[in-house]
Amino acid sequence: MNKKSESNRPDPKRVAVKDPGIIREFASFLRYNKKWWIAPILIVTVLMMAMVFLSASPAAPFIYALF
Repeated sequence: MNKKSESNRPDPKRVAVKDPGIIREFASFLRYNKKWWIAPILIVTVLMMAMVFLSASPAAPFIYALF
């Protein structure tokens, strides 16, 4: 085979590796870079976004009861 046809083939090692996903990748980032202080900020932000989203739905009376 020539070099051009070999370069178009995917690497078998890279094909077998499954994409870990955004949550698992972020968790490994926190673990290996020792950035655990980011986790509470992210969790509170996600919870606040969920409350804002749900305040426009029929669940609004239950959300307002929390405050």
